[in-house]
Amino acid sequence: RYKNKLRSVMCASPGCVFIEADYIGAELFGMAIMSNDQRMIEHAERNQLGEDHPDFYDIHSNVAKLAFGLQCEPTKSSMAAIDKLHLRIVAKSVIFGIAYGRGAKAIAMAAKEQGINISIDDAQQIVDTIFYKYPGLQPFFAACQDRANRKPCGDRDGNYAGWLVNCFGRYRRFPPVAEKDKSLQGEFGRQAMNFPIQSMIASVVSRAMGYLYD
Repeated sequence: RYKNKLRSVMCASPGCVFIEADYIGAELFGMAIMSNDQRMIEHAERNQLGEDHPDFYDIHSNVAKLAFGLQCEPTKSSMAAIDKLHLRIVAKSVIFGIAYGRGAKAIAMAAKEQGINISIDDAQQIVDTIFYKYPGLQPFFAACQDRANRKPCGDRDGNYAGWLVNCFGRYRRFPPVAEKDKSLQGEFGRQAMNFPIQSMIASVVSRAMGYLYD
């Protein structure tokens, strides 16, 4: 039960129980490790500790505080106390929007679909704050995009084709795209930004389920 509401329609067999587990900040950890941004790696590790721990670091709250100049402790409870918790939700939406290759406009539109009102300028302000705070992210994402739209050796037709492989050996191949087709190149670039993160989480969860079964 969650806040007195059932979270699932599934029921365990008699004599058995369901166990729910979650990787805290999995996307953040993936972004940190694969970009090799040492500050973000440290913050992602501390993000696992829980708000009561003296070394806890809430990445979303810290980004919101820095982006909007908030006068409070960078924690979920402190932001709620000054009625600014929605800005943490906005920062979280922007961070995950970046991982999906979205720009400020697309992030603002996606946030509004979830009932969070945010302007394009505010979204861009948070994006700029994230890349300033974690400078390793931009070159990592740029490298992913480059691999998706790389011209194959020996190709004489001006086409682009590329591939990526995640840290567990899962491949994502991109078909050839005409050099003049900028729209499809952009779409493949966004998919390439997201693939290493989401596929890593899928692989990790699959391994965890295997360990649990064993």
